[in-house]
Order: sequence, then structure tokens, then C-alpha cells
Amino acid sequence: MALLVVTGLPCSGRTTRVQEIRANFESRLASSPTLSSVRVVQDADVHVDRHVYESQRTEGRARAAYLSAVRRALSTSAIVIADGGAGLNIKGSRYELWCAARELGLRCATLYVACTQDLCRAWNAKRRAHGEPCYTDACLDELMFRFEEPTPEARWHRPLFTTTSVGSADHPECLPTPLDAIWDAMTLAQVQPPKAVTAVLGTSRYHHTERTVGAH
Repeated sequence: MALLVVTGLPCSGRTTRVQEIRANFESRLASSPTLSSVRVVQDADVHVDRHVYESQRTEGRARAAYLSAVRRALSTSAIVIADGGAGLNIKGSRYELWCAARELGLRCATLYVACTQDLCRAWNAKRRAHGEPCYTDACLDELMFRFEEPTPEARWHRPLFTTTSVGSADHPECLPTPLDAIWDAMTLAQVQPPKAVTAVLGTSRYHHTERTVGAH
């Protein structure tokens, strides 16, 4: 059916949005005879925690494992929501998932959860104070520095939806998520046929990704 890639800075409120989208989409399942389920793929599904992003060596392995999990979840009868955290902070990873969706003839869209760096830091500090999983300050700053914001000029981000997290750590406010528009993109948008340039497997896929993404 479709793939929704959700991206944003660490601690930006992505997972809160994903939970909202999943609940909304599951309530609509009966209205779509070709859709059987809504699946969310997160870092925890491949046993990835925040500490792996403190090292490029462990980060690379974790990202590869996560992308493989998303590819395995793709289906013609399911909406898959990729909430991969820092694993999707670079455009190369998002491009690879777009290629995988195209190869299967699935729709693909991107949701960008915009948030200020200061608010992300405040939410991360609050998690630490409550004993919840969090990033070290150095790791968080590095991930925010390396984050590549999605743009509509890149075809693998289209259609691109944006929502915003505002407020404070103690009084967060999430501006409305465009649920109806995302649902239509997942279920009604024209399916783009696979192209030979996206049907690249194994090592050659990574080489193609680097060349293509680097050109934008």
C-alpha cells in the first residue's frame, strides 16, 4: 500500500505524532478494502538504543539493521510508518527507503516534525531527569548538527508534509498533524511505477544512493 517516513530532530516529538497517526489510520481501516494493517517500525524493533549513535561504527550497523526492518515490513496491503529516530536523520537513508517502496510499486510520503534545537534539548534533559532513555548532551548536539532537513525539491521526499512541536518541556504543544492529507497520500495518490534506476540491490544500491543524493 504505502510507506510514510517520519523524520525530525531527536527529541522533537516524532513518536508522539506517529502514535496519533497510527490510531487515526487504524480507525479508517474499514473504509479501505485493500488495506489490512498499519505497521510502525521503530529503533526498538531491532534492539537499537540511543547509545549506538555515540559511535559512527555502531551507528552504521544500527542504521543498516533498521532500514532492513522497514524493507521487510513493506507490503501491498499495509501502511508502514518508519519512525527510525536518528537512523533517518540523513537524506541517504530516506532515499533508500523511497527506492525500496518504488521497487514494490508502493506509495511513499514524508512527514517532517519541525522543532527548535532548544526545545529538543529541554525534552532530552527532562527525560534524563525522569530516568527515561535519553541522549548524552554531546551525542544530541552531534545528531542535530548532522540532521538533513527534508525538502520538497528532492523527489524522494514528495509529497512532504510538515508539522511543528512548540511550547516548553513542561508545557508542550503540538500543532495539528495533517491527518486527512497524509491519509489521502497513502491511499489515493497515484502509484509511481518502478524505474530501473531504483531497482539496485546490494552494494551497488549504496553506491547509487551516494551518487544520486550527492547530486542534490
